[in-house]
Amino acid sequence: MINRNIFFPVKRKSLVCCVMMTALLAFIIFISKPAYAVSPPPASQSYYMNTIDTNTLYDMGYQKGQEDNKTPGTQNSVIILDFGSQTKSADSGPSLFGGPDASLQEVENAVEAYSKGYWKGTGSDNQSTIHLVVGTNNSSQATYSNGKAWAEMVNHIASYNADHSYSDQVVLDGGNDMEPIFNSPDATKEWVDGYASAYRYFLYNYGSADGCPAEDAPTGSGNGMCSNNWTQEDIYQISWGAPPALAIPEIYNESGTSAKQWQNISKYAAVHDHGMQLKGAMTQDGACNQQDSNCIAGTDNKPEEGWQQLYDQLNKDPDTRQSELPYSTDITWWTDETSAQSSDTTVKSASSERSASMKKSDNIHLPAIKQAIENRHLKDMQQARNKYRLKADVKSIPDVIQHDKKWTAKILSHIDDPINNHQVNFTNGWRGTNQSPKSKGKYSTVEAGALKNDLKQGVIIVHQLNNKRLLISEKKFKTPGKHGAVKVIENRGDHLVIRAKDGYEWIFNTVTGNFQDK
Repeated sequence: MINRNIFFPVKRKSLVCCVMMTALLAFIIFISKPAYAVSPPPASQSYYMNTIDTNTLYDMGYQKGQEDNKTPGTQNSVIILDFGSQTKSADSGPSLFGGPDASLQEVENAVEAYSKGYWKGTGSDNQSTIHLVVGTNNSSQATYSNGKAWAEMVNHIASYNADHSYSDQVVLDGGNDMEPIFNSPDATKEWVDGYASAYRYFLYNYGSADGCPAEDAPTGSGNGMCSNNWTQEDIYQISWGAPPALAIPEIYNESGTSAKQWQNISKYAAVHDHGMQLKGAMTQDGACNQQDSNCIAGTDNKPEEGWQQLYDQLNKDPDTRQSELPYSTDITWWTDETSAQSSDTTVKSASSERSASMKKSDNIHLPAIKQAIENRHLKDMQQARNKYRLKADVKSIPDVIQHDKKWTAKILSHIDDPINNHQVNFTNGWRGTNQSPKSKGKYSTVEAGALKNDLKQGVIIVHQLNNKRLLISEKKFKTPGKHGAVKVIENRGDHLVIRAKDGYEWIFNTVTGNFQDK
């Protein structure tokens, strides 16, 4: 471990400085690119965010830093903070999951608070790092201007972190949960083009490849079709082809279908371009098992299973082989009960039993345009260390104090629910304050629509939140009769007027889940 009190404050002669700088850069490269064995790396915890409260985000980062400090060895994990889809607001801010809209400045302040919390929380551990991805999704306003605005926000956060020493241990990039069922390929690629017009840092696609080919022995010769008029080429472009694009794809399916789809895309890239490099796997076991939530059957891979499926599929074929697949992360909803860290974040070293055929040369190297981003990360780390501050001298509070916006009851025109979007076509929703003492929480959000596999079956999803507006339960209710997709048309306290596609109406009790004919 480096004793920075010796290493940084004293000016050295130029030769000594050069030697020390070379050693430092070698050290940075070492901690930024750990080698893993063929067994899965420990999984980190990522989050769907319903808050931009800087005290909350600082505490999340601090808890993660504390765990890394207490875990033997040098830690390096990826943390995705998904703030929801961008809205029509003037500054392209996101609509938080189950909460009010947030501005880009509020997201920026929140992520900077998380960064500071992690940096402070690591204490005497000056070597562990996190790779922090600031995410949105493509389910709503996937436009060129929104993509550009997201990139500019990421640039601002990274610059701030470097100026305040946080980049010493926080590597920052942008991200987007890009899924074919959420939006068209043209709109999504427009957003990516916007991000690429202003990027300084990577754009991680942590989305899916819904409906894409999943052959066991892909040839890569054709451009296979995916869901919603997407193609393998489209997925490739947003995951590797675009200058800043990398991917940590969703490997949710227990059957291995997701892993096969992504190996097919990698094979397509090898045949039609120069190949691609995936950075890890994301699962949703935490979200699927949280409270009363439930996902589509068979889509709750545990993180070690999802990672292993992807690794094994990639390494079945010399054209898609990767001896390194550095990251594994599992996503869940942020609640009071969720921990800001995984139960095991020990970084594992490379196995001496690794097959002789699995050498570093098997990996697709980063093209020069992407390597320039890696080099920028190293420069940010060095800038942070040149502006070195003793952690003990920095106050344990966010640099900017901000709280979530006031909760106002209203009908919601857009529903952003990445778990249930796979099962429900949403029409609209409602949010408000619970009036009944029987309610488990202080606040509710209600989502209305129809089942994707039975469009005549209306469905209502109720999320209850505590006084901090953090999720405490989720329940699904099917309409008593099949009258088509339903929507909220009126609020009467804890009761909502629900109208089906054919005009049939009910009074729905948001606390009990009962439907009463109107």
